[in-house]
Amino acid sequence: DRDCHATLFDFSTDGSITVLFPNKFQPNNLVKAGRQYELPPEDGGYKIRVRGPAGIERLKILATVKDVSLYEKDYSQSPFSTLGDGDPALVRGLKATVDGLDKTDWAESSCEFLIENVLR
Repeated sequence: DRDCHATLFDFSTDGSITVLFPNKFQPNNLVKAGRQYELPPEDGGYKIRVRGPAGIERLKILATVKDVSLYEKDYSQSPFSTLGDGDPALVRGLKATVDGLDKTDWAESSCEFLIENVLR
């Protein structure tokens, strides 16, 4: 219901954490209230591929009213920022940053899906 800065994290089945949005193609993560967004957008010039290993993959979106620095944005090696291999200290740092915000200035949502091995 308000403009916000959105960050979409992918907690992969291999234990890594990748930021899917913002990214090299869409570095501005300001999203406007009342609008629908697609990732990637049709004219975005990139695709997101889902890969194994098999298991439960989790997506978590965090929206903050203020433009808060949650992680180091580095697109020199990849169009997506990778936040290590699920480093617990990194996750605790993200949580501490969010916990420091007023409860009315952020929201989160998540979903999960199953990655299966396909035999061909």
